[in-house]
Amino acid sequence: MLSQRTRYTIRALLHLADRHGEGPVQLAEIAEAQNIPPKFLTVMLSSMRRAGLVESLRGRDIMAACGQLKSAAEKKSRAELDRIAAEKQSALDQAAA
Repeated sequence: MLSQRTRYTIRALLHLADRHGEGPVQLAEIAEAQNIPPKFLTVMLSSMRRAGLVESLRGRDIMAACGQLKSAAEKKSRAELDRIAAEKQSALDQAAA
């Protein structure tokens, strides 16, 4: 069974992958479209940025928390993202056992 955090992460990454090539995507857009709490999404995307799954750009509007995000698909294909998500969930499952 996938944790809520894992489900949110996958949904956010898939949203970015679907928008690949269209330029940066605002955090608020992802949160609204995927029904993810914005503050939780900010923390998740920060972790994904550190892992190299997304790149962040500081927006002009400081109120936009993390600014804008764009897919790091140049570095990771969608299949790789799916594989990474599965590996991370497997590791979480093993740690929980």
